[in-house]
Amino acid sequence: MDLVIIENVIDHVRNADRLVAEIYRVLKADGILYLTVNVHPAWGSFLHGILAITRIDRGHPHRFTLKRIAEFLFHHGYITKYYTSEGYRDCRRKYIQSPDLKYKIIGAIGLSEFLYTSVSVKA
Repeated sequence: MDLVIIENVIDHVRNADRLVAEIYRVLKADGILYLTVNVHPAWGSFLHGILAITRIDRGHPHRFTLKRIAEFLFHHGYITKYYTSEGYRDCRRKYIQSPDLKYKIIGAIGLSEFLYTSVSVKA
């Protein structure tokens, strides 16, 4: 493959290591991985972990911070050529200002997530 695109997938799969290993296997030597994932600040990642353990939110077995997703990709043999992310404070403000009470609570307790996008190549 020349290009693999995974949008908001990696935090939902049971075995993220196996997923990126398989992508690595099928990519050409200079193949591109385009990835998006919702990330959290460290506190939000910790809280989200509690929700996963208590099965309140079973749909997210993995939580990433900006640092952790960068390390995860590097560990699996990808070199990130470009990345961008939304600002946590801006996203949190949007959550708090939402008319939906659920999102107001998420913003108030620091569970707000923000989008990370990267373009990486197989090393």
